[in-house]
Amino acid sequence: MNETMREYLRRRQRLNLAMLAIGLILVLVPVTVAVMLGREQLREHRETYLLIRLAGIAFLVGGSVLGSRIKCPKCQKPLAAGGRWSGVPAFCPNCGANLDQPMPQNQNPIS
Repeated sequence: MNETMREYLRRRQRLNLAMLAIGLILVLVPVTVAVMLGREQLREHRETYLLIRLAGIAFLVGGSVLGSRIKCPKCQKPLAAGGRWSGVPAFCPNCGANLDQPMPQNQNPIS
């Protein structure tokens, strides 16, 4: 597989954004359901709504933490310094590596 560093980082960023979207949906759906069905339904299933919202918060926090920990595949230093969510830069701000180059061979894809 000849994946570039930029493709790898975009894939990681899409995963983090998906986690944030899932978290937002899980936080907002119980509120929407409660408004549509009425407060009686909310009182009957309070624990369920609470668990769904807590799961949503966990996804939001997890997506934010993982997004801030995206590292340059070459120097292993974080790329998201300063809260950069707009996209993958062309070069690593730390080591200056061109992110359009192929992934380093010694990169462990699990880490």
